[in-house]
Amino acid sequence: MALEKRKNHIKAEEAKIREKYGKTIKIINVTGEIDCPDCTYDLAYRRSTNPNCSTCKGKGKVVQEEEYEEKVLCFMITEEEIRETEIGGLKVGDFRLIARNEAKPYFQKAATDKTYFLIDDIKVIPFRVVPTILDTHITVYASRITE
Repeated sequence: MALEKRKNHIKAEEAKIREKYGKTIKIINVTGEIDCPDCTYDLAYRRSTNPNCSTCKGKGKVVQEEEYEEKVLCFMITEEEIRETEIGGLKVGDFRLIARNEAKPYFQKAATDKTYFLIDDIKVIPFRVVPTILDTHITVYASRITE
């Protein structure tokens, strides 16, 4: 009983901090493909019957997406944090995000599907989602996409 009360207190305090100092990010998860609504998909040729279709760009299929917004605390990875953290693949300038535990499935799907999201116009891909011991929040490690 006391542990549950403590967990609820931690969650409430973290929510206040996220609300005051957090950034809202938009995660876009690809849920599948559907036939283009503006042209016809040709099964034999596996493309659109209209190669000039502006909606699907001649593919005959469009990506179906699910958008999710989450307010997170966002920290940029420093050299010191790389030494202290036992997470492989981190580089200076990558991101560490603190999010609600309830957002875990969205971040895990984004990491699995290699879906990017924007933090201050910087494209990043989450690669590791780590829950806390008490399951009060998650830490998401995300790499910058260099183009």
